[in-house]
Amino acid sequence: LRSLHQGIIAGAETLRADNPKLNVRLPNYSGKQPGRIVFTESGNLPPSAQLFTDELKHQTLIYTQSNLSFDFPSENVIRISSLREAMDDLFARKFITLFLEGGSSLASSFLKEGFINRVSLFMNPSFLGSGKNALSDIGLTQLSDRPLLTQTESRWIDGDILISGRIK
Repeated sequence: LRSLHQGIIAGAETLRADNPKLNVRLPNYSGKQPGRIVFTESGNLPPSAQLFTDELKHQTLIYTQSNLSFDFPSENVIRISSLREAMDDLFARKFITLFLEGGSSLASSFLKEGFINRVSLFMNPSFLGSGKNALSDIGLTQLSDRPLLTQTESRWIDGDILISGRIK
């Protein structure tokens, strides 16, 4: 899925917990790597994260509401006051197809703002007990207000079930 998008988005909590690469790692992939996009409210990010130190660090954009906790090229750090402002900036930079990969808080914010038009959900047919939520509170007060998927598809991919569809 990453190879089909111009940018991959993760939140600061995902970055701190998982240290993701947010790149395409398909065998024999020779296409352009997507931009890597990080959202942080506090600016408190680990400077040793792969996104800031690897060979693709110049393709990393940071959207923040506060000063960063480390030095990073100023052209890659964008101060914002709202998610709408960040999306407008990404659009101006010609990022049209974006893949939101991590962060329940960030995913919930995107959903509440209406910035998600398609969902791809991977499920593994095993049980772990309690775990992380895919979303945090999205402000629903009635079940009838919940987002629904339409034009759904499902298929097996390497032992996982992918369910995808458009948000209605």
